[in-house]
Amino acid sequence: MTRRAAWGCVALLGAAALLSACCGGGPTGPAILNDATSLDPPLPPPAADGGDPYPPTCNVQSFQNDKGNYAQADATCWVPAGIGQVWKALQDPTVTEDPHTTSFSVTNVPDSDPSHVLHQMIHYNLTDILQVSYDLEWIHVLDEGTVADPDHVVITFQKVSGTSYVSLWADSFELTSPAAGVTKLVISAHENAMTWSPTDLQKGILQYYSNIGSKLGVPANVPQ
Repeated sequence: MTRRAAWGCVALLGAAALLSACCGGGPTGPAILNDATSLDPPLPPPAADGGDPYPPTCNVQSFQNDKGNYAQADATCWVPAGIGQVWKALQDPTVTEDPHTTSFSVTNVPDSDPSHVLHQMIHYNLTDILQVSYDLEWIHVLDEGTVADPDHVVITFQKVSGTSYVSLWADSFELTSPAAGVTKLVISAHENAMTWSPTDLQKGILQYYSNIGSKLGVPANVPQ
């Protein structure tokens, strides 16, 4: 197993552990991603469109994972920007925050793992009928390349405390590049919340994609 393949497994263990802790068990390791269809490899990226081999859009799917009792959504997208730019955009909490967020605060977490370039706890306050708050633990891993010139980045977050309306929330982002100035972005999201359906979760991860495009000033065509 290559280092990249190995990390693909390891990066998801936090989500599996959270699922077990919050929901009384469930699949472990990569199996949490998709009990019906293996996502290793993940969803294929969007096909070439005319003369553009990397059209700025996503392939996306969502469903209710009955084995784990959570909604799941997955997307593979092309972003017309380099990995470093996309990674920087994903370090901005406003790019991935819930649209009902009223405020957030960021705390850097000491981390002895040299591959963990960024480890943060982000506390969010939001109002959506009720006022709630929660904490997400974010870890940014540089798997290949350098901070100035990354080749492979994996970002994970999971809910670790806060509102009981969300018992599970664990997402991951994987950034690689097939060509200069293009990033292949793979997003996987898992949530067990009182009011969220798979369709809602799919809209959420496509909003991430749209926000990245807006942040970088590049096209990000959300599929309808």
